[in-house]
Amino acid sequence: MFAFIRRVVQRPWKRLKEVRDTPHAIALGLATGLYIGFLPLIGLKTLLALGLAWLLRGNKIAAVIGVTLHDLSLPLAPILLRLEYDLGHRLTSARFEVPAHHPAQMLFNWHAMLTTGGPILLGSALLGIPFAVVTYGLTLRALRSRTAPPPPPNGRGESV
Repeated sequence: MFAFIRRVVQRPWKRLKEVRDTPHAIALGLATGLYIGFLPLIGLKTLLALGLAWLLRGNKIAAVIGVTLHDLSLPLAPILLRLEYDLGHRLTSARFEVPAHHPAQMLFNWHAMLTTGGPILLGSALLGIPFAVVTYGLTLRALRSRTAPPPPPNGRGESV
């Protein structure tokens, strides 16, 4: 299982290291994509990540890779959605509770979508912030160590 996850993560990481852009732009793009990946807007995540990366002057390829990497958490989606809803619900003090024993079709009606959508969006937006900040820092550090400048020569053109 861990070998599979390592393989799945290594392929985008290798492609990310091949992107020709500044380490800041690549790290910002990856963090942007990962942040947008937390939003429960299926079908719009890639477009939103591209738009936000463009606005923030981050790398758009890295943003798409970030959204794709977030999709590795799909097996944990029910847990993440519940955590996002609980966080948003506490902050908005919405009165709607997710029914535990009703068929799934009852959850997909307009009343349920309108009353749970706000708390889930708020919770996912807040939950994505720490992950994006950590991703930005780790990626920037890794990319800067990869592209460390050579030591400066002394006054005569010789290296120290």
